Amino acid sequence: MRRSHRRREEHAAGVASPAIAGLPARAPAYRLGIMRNRLMLTFMLALLLGLQGVLWLGDHGLAESWRMERLLHGQQQENEVLRQRNQELQADVLDLKHGTEGLEERARSQLGMIKPGETFYQVIEGRTEQSR
Repeated sequence: MRRSHRRREEHAAGVASPAIAGLPARAPAYRLGIMRNRLMLTFMLALLLGLQGVLWLGDHGLAESWRMERLLHGQQQENEVLRQRNQELQADVLDLKHGTEGLEERARSQLGMIKPGETFYQVIEGRTEQSR
């Protein structure tokens, strides 16, 4: 069948000819494909935004991870200070166990003890005119 006969038959049957409408023969399917692609793209973008929200703002997200790293860093610094203090205390304990100098020093400074024959002098800071 020739093209002109087919157009006449389609026109008579109420079907618009693709050539007359200016669209390709598969225009509805083509538009449906575009709509499907747009819908899929919209869905994928919404999914991506949702996942990004969970990544950045969720309970175990990056913000929480950064907060925990700051806490960890602060705790490590505190642990280092306490480790140094423990070493000083261990050195004091060893000195008190094995030497008399440490024991004597503590007795003098904390308890105010003096050796026989020593004279104890207590120095009091001078009073100012305002404190009288």
